[in-house]
Amino acid sequence: MKNDKIELLRGINVGGKKPIKMAALRTLLEQAGFENVRTYIQSGNIGFKAPGARVSIEKKIRRLIREQFGWDVPVVVRSQQYFRMLLEENPFADLDPTMLHVTLLNRKPAVAKIAAIKEIDFQEDRFETIQDAVFVHCPSGYQKTKLTNGFFEKKLSVPATTRNWKTINKLVDL
Repeated sequence: MKNDKIELLRGINVGGKKPIKMAALRTLLEQAGFENVRTYIQSGNIGFKAPGARVSIEKKIRRLIREQFGWDVPVVVRSQQYFRMLLEENPFADLDPTMLHVTLLNRKPAVAKIAAIKEIDFQEDRFETIQDAVFVHCPSGYQKTKLTNGFFEKKLSVPATTRNWKTINKLVDL
């Protein structure tokens, strides 16, 4: 059975903060009625089948995690089709994919806010937005860029979570 939704959690299992075992998270979601729950690595990437609107599912998962684990973490849920669109629409497809990241925003950002940060010189680092996704190409590595998850959250006033291109590719098949 193919999953139709992917959940991404922000800020868990990073540097020992907000630890959540993926097996425990899978069990929690299965007990809540989600089907075919599968995880990829320890950073909160979960595929599943579930009926309902995206926002309702995000709220439900956030509440379940808060109740079970005690952490209030941002949750982003998107469809499998959305992740396929990211692969097809990648504006940096001709560049080194190991230096590419995608920041998934909780909602589409204001055009004026995107325009304002487009005016900033980020040296060799570049970004492009497609819908509510920000593609970030940083040739010197993500650890050296100013185009971080926190930067976009602050400048766009939108909760977000970031994954590298390898993870985005894996999520399509989760």
